[in-house]
Amino acid sequence: MNKLIYKYINNKANLQEKRLLLEWLNESIENKRTFSRIKQLHGITSLPNEEEVSNTDFRFLMNRIEQKERRNRLFRLTFGYSAAAVIVALIFVLGLQIGYRKERPINIIADGVVQMEYSTPYGVKGKIVLPDSSVVWLNSGSKIGFPSKFTGNSRNVTFNGEAYFDVKKDSLYPMKINTSHNLNVVVTGTSFNLHSYSEDSFFSLYLSKGKVNIQDKKGNVIHMLKEDESIEYNFRAKEIKTRKALEPSSIIGWKNGWLIFDEEELTSVFKKMERWYGVSFKIPANFNLNNKLTAKFREESASQVLDLMKKISIIDYTIKDSVVFITNPL
Repeated sequence: MNKLIYKYINNKANLQEKRLLLEWLNESIENKRTFSRIKQLHGITSLPNEEEVSNTDFRFLMNRIEQKERRNRLFRLTFGYSAAAVIVALIFVLGLQIGYRKERPINIIADGVVQMEYSTPYGVKGKIVLPDSSVVWLNSGSKIGFPSKFTGNSRNVTFNGEAYFDVKKDSLYPMKINTSHNLNVVVTGTSFNLHSYSEDSFFSLYLSKGKVNIQDKKGNVIHMLKEDESIEYNFRAKEIKTRKALEPSSIIGWKNGWLIFDEEELTSVFKKMERWYGVSFKIPANFNLNNKLTAKFREESASQVLDLMKKISIIDYTIKDSVVFITNPL
């Protein structure tokens, strides 16, 4: 079966082999997990050709996956790690779908539709390759869902969190990203940073190149971004701001390991640190959250960032396990 999996991943499986693979997948959840792990690894690293695959190769591949998963679990349990050391997570696939856009002599999609979903927990970032070869960098606490192969008239994706999208150009089949704020981002091929955490009161998008249409849930275009432009929808204040991104690095620096605060109120600072380091904050009711921080970090631990904030007298703090207790400075 391992050779058949490799043939399918490399688009070399014939119709009969696809039928056999689908039957094998439906036999157990473990078979689906095995396939999903191999398919995700294929999007991150190069795999050998199916002619070169042996049982030894297959066991070696699974050992590599298990070792990565063990390292990721251990990494998340360690609090004081460096931001620069955050690894690209190999994320569990919760489902699997087999399908293809062109002629379908048998309805594989109808028989085996399962949506794929990838997520990055707090403290971990990830990079995945979509079925159309588009690349997505996921920031901590993000989730993306899509079919294992795009079908129909658009490339439909669901998203919650923050990510940098590098979308492969295809003017006939635009990508439609449905965000957690019920706004759709529609592109045919471009690069942009999207921030849309469901728990945040704002949605923002910075466009590196190309063009982007933002639509409401009914499909009405409410804004079209131009290159090097950013937009923010603040749902609490009910306002929309657009501007030229004077310093794009402050927006997309996270992708390269930078933790950047640009005149950010402490409410935003603490929330960003929770996601970045995988910690939680306990803040007293009388603490002034209106203070702002401008700073840039790359290899500092959470303790080092907090020490800087203490040094400039905007907080005092103590840490117990992975909980940060904030108090007013003396």
